[in-house]
This record gives sequence, C-alpha cells and structure tokens, in this order.
Amino acid sequence: MDCLSLVCDATASGRATAAEVAPGVPVTEEVEAVLASDVSGVVIATPAETHYELARRALEAGKDVFVEKPLALTYEQGSRLVGLSQQHRPILMVGHVLEYHPAIVRLNGLVRDGVLGKVQDIYSNRLSLGEVRREENILWSFAPHDIAVILRLMGTMPFRVVACGGSYVQPNIPDVTITGLLFDNGVRAHIHVSWLDPFREQRLVVIGQKKMASLDDVDKKLVLFDRRVDVKEGMPVPFPGHGEEVEFGREEPLRLECQAFLRAITTRRPHYQGERELGLFAAVASLMAIGATFMSALWQAATPRLANDYHEGRMGSFWRLCLRLFAIGAVLGAAGVVAAAIAGREILTLMFRPESACRTDLLIWVMITAAVQYTGGTLSYAVMAMRRFWDQMPVQVACLVATVLLCAALVPRHGSVGAIWAQLIAYVVSRLGFVLLILRDLPGMGRRVPTS
Repeated sequence: MDCLSLVCDATASGRATAAEVAPGVPVTEEVEAVLASDVSGVVIATPAETHYELARRALEAGKDVFVEKPLALTYEQGSRLVGLSQQHRPILMVGHVLEYHPAIVRLNGLVRDGVLGKVQDIYSNRLSLGEVRREENILWSFAPHDIAVILRLMGTMPFRVVACGGSYVQPNIPDVTITGLLFDNGVRAHIHVSWLDPFREQRLVVIGQKKMASLDDVDKKLVLFDRRVDVKEGMPVPFPGHGEEVEFGREEPLRLECQAFLRAITTRRPHYQGERELGLFAAVASLMAIGATFMSALWQAATPRLANDYHEGRMGSFWRLCLRLFAIGAVLGAAGVVAAAIAGREILTLMFRPESACRTDLLIWVMITAAVQYTGGTLSYAVMAMRRFWDQMPVQVACLVATVLLCAALVPRHGSVGAIWAQLIAYVVSRLGFVLLILRDLPGMGRRVPTS
C-alpha cells in the first residue's frame, strides 16, 4: 500500500471499502481529481464499456495506465489508445493476469523449449455457474484470459477468428460462446466459455507432436503427458504414455502483475515489451534494406570511377558523380518519408499485420533514418575512393559507441522509437566524421594533377 496515493470510486460502497482497506489514503468520486493530481500511474478496474474513455483521458493527461482487460470493446478504440500511448509516451498496460500465472509461464517455457514438439492443437474450457454480468457478455468477461494465453504460447496472431454463442438468461448478452482461432502454421485453438454450466472447470490443453500438457487451474496442477500418435507403416498408432506433474511457483499472479506495472513506471519498460517491440522493430526496420540494397549497388558500381577520377585529378568529374549519387539517395529517402506519412497505416497493414498499423510513428522515423543513410552513404564511399581506409576506423568506432550509449539511454524510455533515434543520431555522427575527413583533404584536392 506504500505506493497507493489516491482511490477513486463512483459508488459510496466502493469508497467505504477503500477507506477500510487503505485507511489514510485519500478517496474521491471525481475522475478529474485523479487526472489533475500528481500521481504517476492510474489503475482502471471498472466496467468494460468505460475502459476506453477513462484510459483515453488518463493517457491524454500524461498518466501511465494499467487497465483491466479488455482494453476496449472495439479494435478501433484499442488502436486509438495504443496510438495515444505512443504519442504521449506513457506506459499502457493491459491486465491479462494469467500471463503472470507461474503455471502459464512454466507452460510457455515448455512450448518454447520444444518439449512438446510442434504444437498441433490448443483448447481451453472456462466454465462455471457463476456471476452473470449485465454490462458485458461471457466472451468479453472470460475469453480474454484464454486468448491472451494462447497468443503468448503461439507468439503470433491468428489470421482467422470465428465465434458463436447463445443468449439464454438476458437478451443479446451471450452466456455461452465457442471461439475458434486458426494460425498461419496450421495450429487451431478452441475456447469454450460459459457462466451457465453445472461444472466448474478452468482447463488449458496443448497438444504437441511429441507430448501433451494440461493445466487445471481449479486443482492447480500442470501435467505433462508422454502421449502421442505415431504413424508406423502408414497406420496411426496411439502411444498412451504416463502423465508427470510439473512443478511451478506459487506466487499470486495479481501481485506479480501489479509489481510489473510498478516496475514499468520506474524503468519505463513495459512488461513483455521485448518480444513484441523487437519483432515489430525488426520487421519495420527491414524496409530500410529495400532502398539500401539499391543504393549499395549504385555506390559499389560508382566507387571504381570515383577512385579513378580522384587519383587522376579529375575533381570536377569526382564531385559531379558524388552529387548525382547524393541526389538519387535524397529523392529515394524523401519518397519513403512521404509514403510513410501519407499511407503509413496502409503500408503496415499490407506488409505486416493490422495490429501494426498504429505504429506509423515508428515507420516515419525509420524512413527518416533511411533517408539519412541513403544520402550520407555517398560520403563514406567517397572517402573509400580517396583510400582513407585507416582514417575511417575512428569514425566507425565513434558510430558504434554512439549507438550503444544512445540505445542504453533512449530504448528504456522510448522503446523501438528510441532505438531508431539512436541509429539516426549515430548515422549523423558518422556522416559528420566523413565530412571532416573530406574537408581535411580538400586543400590537396585542388592541387591534384593528372598522373602520367
């Protein structure tokens, strides 16, 4: 409770409970009081239909936000919130508590280490005769837990999702749903959720080519089964091996989740940012390679002529060729920046995935960095043509050191954008170094005469 500064609840009963649980902590019913306060982070645990509006206001107020699942009720709303977090740079964290469950973490490790072999099928049952919600249906209430876990296990998004269900207690509020997810590697996942069931079951089963795993979250058991079906002489042969219980930590997932949010506020590193951000950064940054390949071919083809012109004293021809290469790089780089600014969302959706469309800021910075690379690369090849090989070493070392130091300073706070900023600044540093090398040699250039 040491980190709790303020509690906001619209109901009198909620405020009374807060005063009892956290005596001495100020309690208010006004959201504006929270947004105007000096608190660093805001936790939103309210009905699902209020998540988007409250999270939007908190992000616009510059607060770090931890919002209970679901983040929002539509993809468009969720995308806007992610865009706001990238624009204002606060932490935006969604409360998928099962991602912190020690058993889920252990199961994820088994899948990643290849213990189960190639994953073939996943299913999850979350059933009970539980509290029936009036604000949200069973899909929004229960299924996000299982969807988050399955996406974590698969490490990618499905390309097809089909959900069906029925409303029996209240009109237009489904009490039972079955959701199917199909991934591009052929894996299918099935999620059955219900609060209208005679049994209480919370079970996740992962079927692998070598082994199978079952997590029973009611009995708190994770079991690894050495069971599979082999094909021998063209015939499927079941292998009914035994099950072995797998140990996992007993820490409280909610506590671990809250601690992760506090660490994110302190370190400016969102939990689980690494995998997703690194994958997206690598994918978007790979677009730089398209233009770099073209420019590299031009530079390599022009280098022998540059070297010949320089050492034969034809400095006019040397500089004209450098300017042409510089102009080509500038036009290519400018085209990339304009395309990213005008059609960034469409480019990211077409080349990657729809959820990447909100990162147009990253794409624009990548294209700006690419423009510097395409234009400034001419300087490095010009120095190479001048045979200043050893003089280039300090410049390259300075670029490397600048990249490392800038990444250490910028990535924790700004994520992937910080990484591209570090690369951009390092590029500028190296290009300035090449300019100094050329300027140092400039007096001698004017006195060069053709060799016999």
